[in-house]
Amino acid sequence: MPRSAAFFDLDKTLMAGSSGMVFARVASGHGMVSRRQLARWGRDHIRYRLRGSTDEETSELLRVARETFKGVPEQDIIRMAPEVLAGEPASVRTDIYSVGVLLYHLVTGGYPVEGGTVLDLIAAHREGRVRRLSERRQDLPLPFVQVVTRALAPNPADRWPTAGAMLEALADAADGGDGVDVGEPRITFELSADFVGGVALNASSFVTDMASRGHGIGVHADIGGQGYLDLADFTLALVEQRDALEALGVDVVHVSGICSPSQWVEAAINAGFDATTGMVEFCLSSYPGAYPMTCGDAANECHGAAVTDWEHKLHPWRTSTSTDWLTHDDAGELLLVAGESGTGVHCMSEHAAGSTGRCRTDDADIPELISLIDEFVAAREPGRLNVLTLSWSIGGPPSAGFADDLFAAVASSFDATELAWATLPEIVAAA
Repeated sequence: MPRSAAFFDLDKTLMAGSSGMVFARVASGHGMVSRRQLARWGRDHIRYRLRGSTDEETSELLRVARETFKGVPEQDIIRMAPEVLAGEPASVRTDIYSVGVLLYHLVTGGYPVEGGTVLDLIAAHREGRVRRLSERRQDLPLPFVQVVTRALAPNPADRWPTAGAMLEALADAADGGDGVDVGEPRITFELSADFVGGVALNASSFVTDMASRGHGIGVHADIGGQGYLDLADFTLALVEQRDALEALGVDVVHVSGICSPSQWVEAAINAGFDATTGMVEFCLSSYPGAYPMTCGDAANECHGAAVTDWEHKLHPWRTSTSTDWLTHDDAGELLLVAGESGTGVHCMSEHAAGSTGRCRTDDADIPELISLIDEFVAAREPGRLNVLTLSWSIGGPPSAGFADDLFAAVASSFDATELAWATLPEIVAAA
């Protein structure tokens, strides 16, 4: 069956509204600042929003921002991608963001990020104060919302890679398709401190390579199962791991391996994370009177699923407290993504057989995974964000050809449904 295509003739609106084009034409054309100067100021001055500043530093930043964007129309600034506002180089994905803003505005009359001044916009981006499209227009088709949401992802690597890919997804949405580019598998890597240290020590490009290919990157802290921790120490440990990973050139929004009888939710929020995964049984230890756990006093002894109901497994929810994290809070600052926490791809056949021994990745895991996907499809709720996540702790290498067979089987399952690959950053942006 031939595919239909959608073409958009926006005259010069698209190009004039493109954050990259606006920056290049206005800043350079009017001789206000060079790109090198703006990038330096973005790095040196805008950090005050995250780390605090003196009155003198704030005044200087205000002066620089006013001079930099003097004469730039507000409608152009409000379409700029967050990385351009921070002085980073523009790219194709910068323009994708501006197209997303334009589409958002066409259907809502507003903007995803709003502010009275340039500094307000910068702060809103850095603090994640984004009005989701699904909040403003609940009547819009989910496929269209998904296309726009991906275009507006804070991290450029999580946006559509090309305008063509985005147009194809919009055509799918218009045809009543799933509106999501299933494409190649997009995996989220949760990296330990040892792994990150090894990458840095060897000057490896692994992390940036994976991010550039559309994969997600997050922190696996692996510090939650250490008994009671002081909140300040807990927060500092998470900040150090986040800083070490971001120093490799990626933005980080989520963390795993933090469940603890201590204030693990509050520590993650204080450390600047937007989400956490891995809702294993040990996460319940933070409820009053729950610790020590009957399954043991360490996370690796209590690694079964903390939630078994479809509401929690399918739908991410928000909280701000460790003592009642299972209860959704609309104002919660941390997104919890449970999925099939405690279930690893490498252990699926062993779990199905009731084995408690060591897991081995092999072909027997694949039909169990497909069976789980079928259960997920049957339980999902149309119109809501439905998420299936699993872990794959890779120790020894799997059997030859296992990965190819696994992803081929999943792709076939996706073709028969409306499922698609998504990274954790994409899930956070869509939630």
